Amino acid sequence: MKKLIFILLFFLLVASKCDKNPEPPASIASYVYEQTYGINEEQESIRDLFILLHNYSQDSIPLEKWPGFIGTNDNGMIVQQMLTKYSDSINYIFIYNIYKLTDTTFYDIKVRKIILPK
Repeated sequence: MKKLIFILLFFLLVASKCDKNPEPPASIASYVYEQTYGINEEQESIRDLFILLHNYSQDSIPLEKWPGFIGTNDNGMIVQQMLTKYSDSINYIFIYNIYKLTDTTFYDIKVRKIILPK
C-alpha cells in the first residue's frame, strides 16, 4: 500500500512539473473599421482611407505605392492593396479593395487591428 501511495505521489509530482511552459497566448485580431462604397464613390473612399491613416498616425503613402495583388475570375477582378502599421503591442492593417465585376464596380476599406501577445 505504501508503494502505491509513493507511486501516485511520484506521478503527481511529474505531472505538476510538465505544465511549466504553456503555449504563449495567441494574438487577437478584429476589424475596427469596414465600409463599402458604390460605383460613383471612388474619390470619397480614397478620402476616407487617408482620413483613417491620419487618425491612426500612419504616414500617408500614395495608394499606388501600396503593396497588393490583382485576382481575376469569370465575374471580374479584385485589386487589393494593403498597408501595415507596426508597433510593439498593436498592429493595424489598412486594406483597400476595388471590385470590378462584369456589371458593376465598388470599393471597400477595412482596418484590421491585431493585438500581439506580451
